[in-house]
Amino acid sequence: RAVVHVLPAGIDIVTDPGQPLMRAAQAMGIRWPNVCNGQAQCGVCAVEVVLGDLSSCPPTLREQQMLGRLAQKPLMAGAMRLACQLCPKSALTVQRMGVRAPAGRTECDE
Repeated sequence: RAVVHVLPAGIDIVTDPGQPLMRAAQAMGIRWPNVCNGQAQCGVCAVEVVLGDLSSCPPTLREQQMLGRLAQKPLMAGAMRLACQLCPKSALTVQRMGVRAPAGRTECDE
């Protein structure tokens, strides 16, 4: 299990092994912006990884292709990943505007 801290919302998301970040967030009732429902086709769910080691969770070919298209747009300074494909194996801090906790909660950790 890994804990991902999402800025600027200040939300902690716990992922199970092999579970993409976006799916873990949705399972906790967190709103995560996306269009293609986790198919790595839109890039809307992209996050900037600001802290943590990504070496144990390299991007899939499908994710690499989408990231290549997104890299043409200067959106983020840190490592960019798709939340619908990123299966963290250790603690990370990511930045993504538009992520919202369930109503009445500010933190979503177990």
